[in-house]
Amino acid sequence: MLSIALVLFLMGLTGLIVIYGIKIDSYLRQNLPFTVFIKNEATQGQIDALKTQLKAAPYTANFTFISKDAAMEEYKKDVGEEFLDLTGDNFLEASIDVQLKPDYTKPQSMANIKAEVLKNPAVSDVTYSDKVTGELNIAAQKTGFALFGFSILLLIVCVSLINASIRLDIYSKRLLIKSMLLVGATQSFIRKPFLMRAFTNGLISWLIATVLVGLVVFAITSSPTNLEFGLVLDIKYLGALGVSLLLLGLLISYLSTVIALQRYLKTRTDQLY
Repeated sequence: MLSIALVLFLMGLTGLIVIYGIKIDSYLRQNLPFTVFIKNEATQGQIDALKTQLKAAPYTANFTFISKDAAMEEYKKDVGEEFLDLTGDNFLEASIDVQLKPDYTKPQSMANIKAEVLKNPAVSDVTYSDKVTGELNIAAQKTGFALFGFSILLLIVCVSLINASIRLDIYSKRLLIKSMLLVGATQSFIRKPFLMRAFTNGLISWLIATVLVGLVVFAITSSPTNLEFGLVLDIKYLGALGVSLLLLGLLISYLSTVIALQRYLKTRTDQLY
């Protein structure tokens, strides 16, 4: 049980890394700068129509309207210089900061959105960082491939360890198995207690691993130095991870027990020593 629990715990930690990567990638994509600038001569009706268009668009997660006055106040804070007194007018344009949904943050998708928004007569320009968008997509692809490869390697190692532990356990009972066969017990009768034990071991191991993973999540998310790791607390992803660990523990325990039992059920008596 301990060996299976430790293996499931390692798989759980890997799952947490994957979940955290997904959530952070989504967070970064939704906060990519995508700004729509509005012409100074645009009427209030045109601005309202633009807001309605953006709100109804399938690519919009949220947006924030920044008026000319608000843009000026932001300029004062950033630059520390008020050019309004020198020019006698506020030449800054009102703008709308749009948060795009993660599925629409690929370079081609953002280019298509820009072209669509520029067709609005109230829009003077649309800006976003092509470089940041491209680098984010490349980083996400590389990280995804790396985590996938590591997960497959870890799964192979884990299955091997669990299989070896169960085979050793059944090996110690090989004489008992053969004795039961000699007195007329059927193979299904012999398998039943071993399979029930495998199911129980897998379930208890899952409970231990789940508690350990839960303690890790609690320790990380409750840390005062943690800034964004609270994003991991997503019931949907954590529930899927818990169910995956349960199925993995039961499946590996069951299959390893069946394979090891079959070997000794078919082994001749003179080969047991």
